[in-house]
Amino acid sequence: MMRGLDRSGEAGVSLVEMMVVVAIIAMMASAVTLSVTGRPAPVELEAERLLARFLEARETALVTGTLVGFAPDPDAGGYRFVTYRGGRWQDLPDHPALAPRSLADSVRITLDGPAARSDAGRGEADDDPAPRLWFDPTGLDMPFTILLQDARRDVRVVRTGEGALRIESGGAPS
Repeated sequence: MMRGLDRSGEAGVSLVEMMVVVAIIAMMASAVTLSVTGRPAPVELEAERLLARFLEARETALVTGTLVGFAPDPDAGGYRFVTYRGGRWQDLPDHPALAPRSLADSVRITLDGPAARSDAGRGEADDDPAPRLWFDPTGLDMPFTILLQDARRDVRVVRTGEGALRIESGGAPS
């Protein structure tokens, strides 16, 4: 006569124990992933800020009926928005969203494309913060590319010929 197998003494791992181990591994992996990729790089944050400020500048130009210019200052590590009043370019003192901005120390700003090679709008006085590009109150704006760089990556803020603004992320700096 055959006897039934007695399994009470065998060592093994139950399905519940396996699921607990898998859950612990999954939680640890997600914690590592969040800690590694949790924060955007300073250059990406600056690009998002600049894009938001460009949208505000375009809106300000349309609402006020005045030119709003963008004047990058690579030597000072920042940029400013200006408006044309009284025959000269001036800061926008009553508009905190468009106040002069200093970039993070690791971030460099460069104007690229036709606007970088143009002398249009340049002031005659050294203290005149004349812009290299501007937002027109009629909505007719020239295309441009602003390059923001740090040691690890390039990010571009682009205005197309149709007036659309967007951020293009690049890889390592060239």
